[in-house]
Amino acid sequence: MGNWLMRSWRMPEEINTTVREHHNSAYCGEYAPYANLVFIADQLLGAQGFGDGVRDTLPQSLLTALGLEQSQLDDALERLNSSEAGLNSIIQQLAA
Repeated sequence: MGNWLMRSWRMPEEINTTVREHHNSAYCGEYAPYANLVFIADQLLGAQGFGDGVRDTLPQSLLTALGLEQSQLDDALERLNSSEAGLNSIIQQLAA
């Protein structure tokens, strides 16, 4: 459904592909870095109880392909968690 919407809105192919493949950790096509980064974000947020990520261990091969280390992901997640109050304020403003 998401891919259909992206196509009907004439979004760029890298966005269409990301929407279609972001749950597929094995995707290795032309726009793999985009889809793989969103997959990782889904997993990290899923581990925090947000979104629909499968909450599984991230494949090391995926991290390696993107040039990422687990410590970088941990740091990013820590920064996100420390910004929770500010993010909630933005969400409330957008929802108003």
